[in-house]
Amino acid sequence: MIVTADRPEHLRTCLQHIEKLVPAPLEVVVVDDSSDDRMSRSLSDEFPDVRFVRHKSDSGPTPEPRHTGYAATSGDIVAFIGDDAHVDERWLGELTVPYADPRVVAVCGRVLHGIEGEAIKGRGEIGRLLPDGRLTDNFAADPGRQIDVDHQGAANMSFRRTALDAIGGIRGGYPGTGHAAESDISLRLGLTGGKLVLQPTAIVTQTATRDMLRRKRLDRRHIYYARRNHVVLLVRLFGWRDPLLTRYIWSALRDQPRHFSRLRSELRARTRQDTRLSPLQRLRVFAGPTLILTEARGLISGVFAALGARRDDRRAHHGR
Repeated sequence: MIVTADRPEHLRTCLQHIEKLVPAPLEVVVVDDSSDDRMSRSLSDEFPDVRFVRHKSDSGPTPEPRHTGYAATSGDIVAFIGDDAHVDERWLGELTVPYADPRVVAVCGRVLHGIEGEAIKGRGEIGRLLPDGRLTDNFAADPGRQIDVDHQGAANMSFRRTALDAIGGIRGGYPGTGHAAESDISLRLGLTGGKLVLQPTAIVTQTATRDMLRRKRLDRRHIYYARRNHVVLLVRLFGWRDPLLTRYIWSALRDQPRHFSRLRSELRARTRQDTRLSPLQRLRVFAGPTLILTEARGLISGVFAALGARRDDRRAHHGR
């Protein structure tokens, strides 16, 4: 299943790679969250075996379009990839191997970006929930064997349908960039005692480059929602009194001076390399303090958002 919005060229290449899968998937569902249906109409003729589903809210990479796609599928195993992900020909076959173990409720694979050393970096901390409440990614790293994980990456993940149905499916409450939405699913499954694993031979290549990943780290909108949604995630899953929440907030505040120093060095390097930046752009580049304020705003907003999310979760639970 793929969620996409106004990126027809990315989606076309993604679907071309899916056509080469051996074995072939039972079904391919694309949720089109674009501003209009032109992309769905044009690509549906090109890929007649793909089912296109419209999600008309234009809400971006949030859980709601993903839930729409999940509801439209029928397979026992439901896999999700990004619209800019290119699957390896053996991806699906490798991804489903661990499900032979009935304890396994979710399987993810590696997500490569073509960056030197990514197969080694973070190899000891792939998809972990740390004692200070942070979540590690490192999904490009190759552990050399199947390993247990605490959560999955959105670009290459899958779930056993019965297990996902048992926890109420995919829930919303993670707006903006959709950060933490996929971790919410995984961690809830883990709390039920389910086994989540990384299958390193199930590989997709994402077209993001090193520069794109760096810009994401510096994007204020991304930083704000990363902090906001992470606080909401921890409160919804573990409650207000759990030490994971206080440790996460404390670690976020403690890291600010080091974070600012690293950003300043990185941004100075960028301005030296790019002489095309205007004076105004150079000024913005050194606006490190605003990034720190953005993180603080995200943490505070997350606390208030968590109050509403917990209330909504209780109402949904009592309404079942």
